[in-house]
Amino acid sequence: MKMDISKLKDEEIDQLISFLDRRNITSFVKRNGETLLLVCKSTSIRPARVELGIENI
Repeated sequence: MKMDISKLKDEEIDQLISFLDRRNITSFVKRNGETLLLVCKSTSIRPARVELGIENI
């Protein structure tokens, strides 16, 4: 899963990564040109997507 997090504040990014870590979802931040991406490596991302309110990722 990749999510554009360019518009988030540093604190919001930290909270999002912490949220994923608590659910044992490995994630990292990657810069792609001007875009900042949060990349998650997990086969069980669906429950976290629902909890975050993210449906179309």
